[in-house]
Amino acid sequence: MAELVVGPMLRYADSECASVWVETAEPCTVAVVAGGARAQERTFTVHGHHYAIVDVEGCRAARRTRWSSTACACGPRRTPRRA
Repeated sequence: MAELVVGPMLRYADSECASVWVETAEPCTVAVVAGGARAQERTFTVHGHHYAIVDVEGCRAARRTRWSSTACACGPRRTPRRA
């Protein structure tokens, strides 16, 4: 499992969707579960830092919702070829 460096943080929420932001220690897939809704996204890399913004659709407005997040460095790692 990949390490969370910063977050998770609620970035945005409206009546149907919530966006959760994280920074991880390595490229991975980040999953967020909020109530009965679940979403996942791969991280993107900027200057050696790995971020994900996960949009969870199906959230219920004006309700407290238990949620959790995980970061999993699953799948094969790929090393760039030298030119």
